[in-house]
Amino acid sequence: MKSNKITTLTVQLTMAITAVIVVLFETEVLPMGYLTAYSSTDFILCMLMVIITLAVMPASFMLFKQNKHRRGFMLAPVIISNAVLYYLTVNVSYLYMALITLLCLFANWNNGDKSAEHNTEEKHTEAHLTEEEKKDKPDTTNKE
Repeated sequence: MKSNKITTLTVQLTMAITAVIVVLFETEVLPMGYLTAYSSTDFILCMLMVIITLAVMPASFMLFKQNKHRRGFMLAPVIISNAVLYYLTVNVSYLYMALITLLCLFANWNNGDKSAEHNTEEKHTEAHLTEEEKKDKPDTTNKE
């Protein structure tokens, strides 16, 4: 239950910070398109963020299998940095990466309860097995 609250808080903070960034750039409090003159910088940042985004998403789903709340902490900085870079460079690639990562964050967040229920249910059924049934049952735990 604590893990779910932490994940919910992470999602809410990510959404709030991203909303503040959007409002600041859209109201022209912060300069939009500041890095558009530097095409080499834009290219390097774009390739770096593609690599980071593609590395973080599968890693967060691996942590999802282990039912860890850290998965949200991996995705949140990527979403926020992609949003900031979108407004600094006005390159739509950053926006797409932020939206895809946001979908991964929601997928992790919404399925967290189901994973916790599944793990609890599995432990509950194993507690009621006799010693003979436990010997006959194949070992499904991950030894890695």
